[in-house]
Amino acid sequence: MNVEEMLQRLDVRPSKRRGQNFLVDEAIARRLVSFSGVSAGEPVVEIGPGLGLLTGALLATQANLVVVEIEEKFCEHLAARFPSLAPERIICADARTLTGAELADRLGADRFTLVSNVPYSISSEVVLWTIEHRARIRRAALLLQEEFAERIAAAPGSRRYGSITVQRTLWAEADLGPKVSGGSFHPKANVGSRAILLHLRPEPLVPVDDLALFESVVRAAFNQRRKTLLNALSAGIPHLDRSSWSELLQAAGINPQRRAETLSVEEFARIAASIPE
Repeated sequence: MNVEEMLQRLDVRPSKRRGQNFLVDEAIARRLVSFSGVSAGEPVVEIGPGLGLLTGALLATQANLVVVEIEEKFCEHLAARFPSLAPERIICADARTLTGAELADRLGADRFTLVSNVPYSISSEVVLWTIEHRARIRRAALLLQEEFAERIAAAPGSRRYGSITVQRTLWAEADLGPKVSGGSFHPKANVGSRAILLHLRPEPLVPVDDLALFESVVRAAFNQRRKTLLNALSAGIPHLDRSSWSELLQAAGINPQRRAETLSVEEFARIAASIPE
């Protein structure tokens, strides 16, 4: 029974609002699992298994697997399709409402590997959720829209380098993986996808004393990315006037005329550390 027939039997239509595109190529599923590096006995969480193509490939590795699926009909389908998945290993919930600690406890592990064919509509949320729960997630193999995956992995100076790239760099190394054509999904995706592997670190790449302030600086800088750093920060964090920002940036060794996409994580951290309390 193919994916389209399974969906008809379950009386489910792919949701455009949720960005649902179901992987239909088993060879791609196996390749993604290989890219993830999952091995026998390894604690793994799959988010959004849907009809279970990727789930089957993960189970073939004999991983210690828990799946989290928001659609009740898919939860029932997964239970019937994979008898080896005990009921307590199928969590019918929105993964974004769960914590890494809750999932690790369900696995009986300190940390786990995350694997997901991520719905396009929640890609940013899933990446940020992954970073938030870095203390429990060892690495994450995510299949994302190709352009977004490349944005996550971008280096300073790239037009795709943005605030989420800075957040990722602070907390994880990123390796880009296989590209997947839109024809490997049902419904056929209008754009290509690409796998990315995030290696989470419990401690930041560079010291950051005030994480909220650091994030505010990054957001302000990229909210007006076409403007100079001086103009963007003066507008985005107005409790310092333009003259003060100019002095602060120069004292931190950063040219105020630069733009956000040219700055490294270390430079953003220097700016945040220079802001007076």
